[in-house]
Amino acid sequence: MKDSKVKNKLKIKYLEFIKNNNNIIDISNSINFIKNLCLKRNFDENIDIYINIDKKYIFNKNLLNGFILLKNEIICRKLKTCLLAYGNDLKLAESYNFFDYIGMDNIINDFINKKIFIDIIFSTTSAFDMIKNIIIKKCVGKINIPSFKTKTLININNIENLLNSIKNKIVLYKINNNVLYTNIGKISQSNIMLIDNFNFIINFINNNIIIKNKKNNFLNKIFISTTMGPSLCINKL
Repeated sequence: MKDSKVKNKLKIKYLEFIKNNNNIIDISNSINFIKNLCLKRNFDENIDIYINIDKKYIFNKNLLNGFILLKNEIICRKLKTCLLAYGNDLKLAESYNFFDYIGMDNIINDFINKKIFIDIIFSTTSAFDMIKNIIIKKCVGKINIPSFKTKTLININNIENLLNSIKNKIVLYKINNNVLYTNIGKISQSNIMLIDNFNFIINFINNNIIIKNKKNNFLNKIFISTTMGPSLCINKL
């Protein structure tokens, strides 16, 4: 009974919000609304976004699942990472205690055979040159391919600067049936940081995933919600 009363109150607030904003909802007031709508819980809820992309656009199929290096820090679960390296590079990388797995093609084989779980693959330039064909053959469409553009292909001498620059800024995304799902942060984070992350993701899609008709609007609908809250449709960017 108590749960139904709470849901009714949330529904009334939702309808009032839509009416008061004349059905024009941008990212700023939508974040304010879902934050105010959150009930007091014992955990810091995610703020998730679902972006419906027009079916007439063609995706870069190598990037249907992957990660985005955001502008601002994001609080999320610790991602499972691996580094492809050998020799002295391997020993140096181990000293930073950042990567969950370090090795060569044995790591790739364990991942493909589902013996280990990995979110992101990093590689030194020398290791990538040695097993590039194996990585491309086995990993395309399943996990990222290391590259300088995504800061996952690294010079081992600059590893400390790299780790500092990407710390807490990586968020995973998935695209399924033309809908991209990811999150922009937690309700405890400032609105400015959340809005910056949202805009960064929109630009990432436009610059990296859409490979035809880039000049046109590729978005159908965008929905935003907290982990346990209702979703809200953003109709103004």
